[in-house]
Amino acid sequence: MAAPVIMAIAVGSNEYSVLRTSYISTPAVLALSAGCVMGLAMNYFSWRLRELVSATSVTVIGALVLVQSTSQRRRACSLA
Repeated sequence: MAAPVIMAIAVGSNEYSVLRTSYISTPAVLALSAGCVMGLAMNYFSWRLRELVSATSVTVIGALVLVQSTSQRRRACSLA
């Protein structure tokens, strides 16, 4: 729903010419693509999980995943 508004802003602010003259490296494109694929996969499996279990269970599982990922990130940062 926001795509038409974003496109209008991009056209109005001449973003196309800026993008055309910018250099985007291959690793940056790969990282962006991987993030998009992972986001789509998370969304799909979240909806799939909601079909299988109750909404409360989905919330609990999401909270547990958040706690686990946060603890991994803190551990990785402390090792660096």
